[in-house]
Amino acid sequence: MRMEKEEFDNIEIYCRKLGHYVPFRYCRTSAGGMPCRGIFDCTFEKLPVKEFIAEHYSDDEVEAFMTPPAQKLSTILDLIQEAKKHKK
Repeated sequence: MRMEKEEFDNIEIYCRKLGHYVPFRYCRTSAGGMPCRGIFDCTFEKLPVKEFIAEHYSDDEVEAFMTPPAQKLSTILDLIQEAKKHKK
């Protein structure tokens, strides 16, 4: 049976990142319209989240939203290196 993308949107989930309850809609869209990286950790006890993600997102999309963001210091150092290259 196919799950609708909005089917679980009003179910309250405890968000470990924020420290309070949020509707699943937030979990599903909080990363620029894509799911939060913590979606599996926070929702697995209440929802069939693995099946939901597999049904509604491609492998590339899952990889993109599950990839940790670059560390700020690393990003700053990369920008400095790029600026030095362009200065020469």
